[in-house]
Amino acid sequence: MPEYFIENWYLCFPLFHIAGLSIALSGIPNGLPTTLPPEKWPPAPSAILSAWKTLDSLGYPADCLHCAPSVIEDLTEYISLTTKDFTPLTNLKVLQPGGAPLLPATLSKLQSLGVNIKTTYGTTETGPPLRTIPHTRENPDVYRFRNLYPESPLVRMEPVGEGLFECVVYKGFPLAAELWLDDDAPNPYRTGDLFLEEPPASGYFVLQGRRDDILVHSNGEKSHAAALAMALEEDKNSVVKKTAVFGTGNPCPSVIVEVDWDRVDNRRLEIDFEKAVWSAVSCVNEKTPTYSRISRQLMLILERGETLPVTPKGNVRRNIAWGLFGHRVEDLYDRFLGKPETVPCLIDGPTDESGCPTMQTVQEAVADTFGVVVEEVKPDRNWYELGLDSLKAVEIRSKLVKSFGSFPLMFVFEYPTAKGLFDFLRRSGDATFGANDKMKKERHEWIKSTIQRLNSEVDNWAQSTGSTADSKDGEVVYLTGASGSLGNALLEVLVQLSSVKAIYCAVRGTDPQARVVESLRARGYPEKIYQSDKIRGIGYDMTDERLGVDQQTYQKLADEVTVVMHNAWKLDFNQPVQQFEADCLRGTMSLMSFCLKGKKKTFSFMSSVAAAMGSPAGTVIPELPLGPDPANALATGYAQSKFIVEQLTQHYASSRNVPVRVLRVGQLCGHTRLGTWNHTEMWPIMMMAGLDFLSAMPMLKTEVDWLPVDVCAEAIQEAVFSSREASYTVTNLTNLDTISWDELLGTLEEASGRQFERLDMREWVARLEAKSNGSTGADQTPAMKLLGFFQAMAEGGGNGEGVTFQTRADSGRPVDVAMVRGWLDSWRREGKLV
Repeated sequence: MPEYFIENWYLCFPLFHIAGLSIALSGIPNGLPTTLPPEKWPPAPSAILSAWKTLDSLGYPADCLHCAPSVIEDLTEYISLTTKDFTPLTNLKVLQPGGAPLLPATLSKLQSLGVNIKTTYGTTETGPPLRTIPHTRENPDVYRFRNLYPESPLVRMEPVGEGLFECVVYKGFPLAAELWLDDDAPNPYRTGDLFLEEPPASGYFVLQGRRDDILVHSNGEKSHAAALAMALEEDKNSVVKKTAVFGTGNPCPSVIVEVDWDRVDNRRLEIDFEKAVWSAVSCVNEKTPTYSRISRQLMLILERGETLPVTPKGNVRRNIAWGLFGHRVEDLYDRFLGKPETVPCLIDGPTDESGCPTMQTVQEAVADTFGVVVEEVKPDRNWYELGLDSLKAVEIRSKLVKSFGSFPLMFVFEYPTAKGLFDFLRRSGDATFGANDKMKKERHEWIKSTIQRLNSEVDNWAQSTGSTADSKDGEVVYLTGASGSLGNALLEVLVQLSSVKAIYCAVRGTDPQARVVESLRARGYPEKIYQSDKIRGIGYDMTDERLGVDQQTYQKLADEVTVVMHNAWKLDFNQPVQQFEADCLRGTMSLMSFCLKGKKKTFSFMSSVAAAMGSPAGTVIPELPLGPDPANALATGYAQSKFIVEQLTQHYASSRNVPVRVLRVGQLCGHTRLGTWNHTEMWPIMMMAGLDFLSAMPMLKTEVDWLPVDVCAEAIQEAVFSSREASYTVTNLTNLDTISWDELLGTLEEASGRQFERLDMREWVARLEAKSNGSTGADQTPAMKLLGFFQAMAEGGGNGEGVTFQTRADSGRPVDVAMVRGWLDSWRREGKLV
């Protein structure tokens, strides 16, 4: 039976809209009335309320108001300012907004008054396949939908990565419009609407917005343009009327603001508009992740008479807005990012007797960026303590280039103190010459001293007195990084291993079990894997000596676990090696200490071939411990931190008598069966940019030894469990069946069905830079995220070219057309590739 009957719809949607047309026609077969709104559009709140009184007197009260959120906003504000009697809304059987989300503040207020607000999800093309269930007052959820056709294969929630799903409809779905008249029409039809399943595997989906609402910044972070715009427009007392948020391809969001001039004129406000807008933006920033905060320098406030283009439903047309105002936003970014052609070298701040900037110049810039007094920015205070991230680094640099001239952003991360950065800038002049050798020497000295210091700490640990685990009892694995690509592949292998009876999956955040299950499900692993009772999610904190659990749980783990597989690591290629100590290195030390508690354990560490790729071209790396020279590693904090752990584990294994397995993982590629390969990695980014953005790929002098992630996982379990008695083993995990880069390009052309140019790496990077300067679009963003890395590759050397690895591991098979086609299909499913 229905939850209730709607006998009279009060319709406030235009008839060219699917919601308007379907409701106008739906009552006809049953002889039920449907009331159309007043002729004047948009309908005035007073006219709607007056019409409802008339309908009541005729015996046809309005049961449901179905309308755009703006109509509800106007009604709510009108009643609040006049009668304050919300009975007309509470008397409705259901108030049903559609076309866009209702502002959270309005939603909360009306629900607290007892208004039953529910909605249905649908589009003109697909009809309404989802709705809130149940549709009654007892259900507080408004935007949490269920599929009305869960058994139908024609409407599906398709995973697109990062826990998100897209609603797709296949040919034959009865509610859909005629979308497949042409033979080459895409099947399925993709709505472009993204949902989060909450909770995971529940069948309930919360609308997150449209695919093009997601801004992918050049630092890899993501912001939700629609959510930011909604938050900025929520305060009806502010001067902000409409906003459009942008930021794809840039390190942070920007905003175009249309001022509500009627409000200003009616209230005769004499205000500083820039200050008033910044006040509204600041309030939103306080509730927003740091990477999604809008800088004051990136607000474009439209003049009187300038407006943002909107749809009939009142939503801003972002693409048209960008066409009208995008060039002005790009100018803001140019000044904010301190591009040389836009920022003359003028001393901005204190100077010494010779007119040169001082350390106080740096301190003032940093204090202004973090919103603290300059006295808090001591010469040696580490800015990571203040919250240094990519956005803050950009702001600091944009302030300092005015005084010091242009310098690479990386040096803000490399020298994150006022004294350190000032000394560097003062020494280097334009900050680009003569710095690398000194920086390299400083890093190597720090690496050596850190290894010595942490080895001394290991020497002070007590020897393990635990009993050796009986393999007949089954292995209990403690796995970090379980929700990542390799972690998921390891779970697929371990779950099916009869000798493993339990896997503790250590992941950060709330509800670790749900996070692990959802990561497996989203990547397409079968239900028998992600629903296995062997998987036991458990909280994890790298910075905690007890691994992020209480003492009782810690002791329970110590008494049960027989194998530790340390796979979690920070993937931040901006930070120098020193910044890996507090989390990654300390976290590894805590795990090695844990292995000395309770049962005797094997410690397995997922290292990286990058820890050994600093060697000259032609070097062959055997499956042996690395020598102590830090130059063995690539010159990135990531690679050097892995090198440090390899050195620590050599001493740890011999001094503490703990079996250690070092797995030097090479470049991984997509799963052989599922095809899934993280689209944010370097090689996928290069291939997607080459296919969709440049129609060109670079020519590289390298062999492709990429190993499918599932093949790597199988090799890891063999290395960990097949030689339990050995004290220290090293396994290089690369693909023995290599192909040349040129062969890969041919395979990519065949798999994609596209032809592309082959360019020298320098020319490819130059073309990428030229494209990025000419436009701002989503398709360029992933490549822009790694532009600095590509530039370094173009300069030659330093990336491990010509270094090869000996390996005993099963190499799988060489990269072929079927494998590449699987990657491309997975990126298309995620909407990352045309």
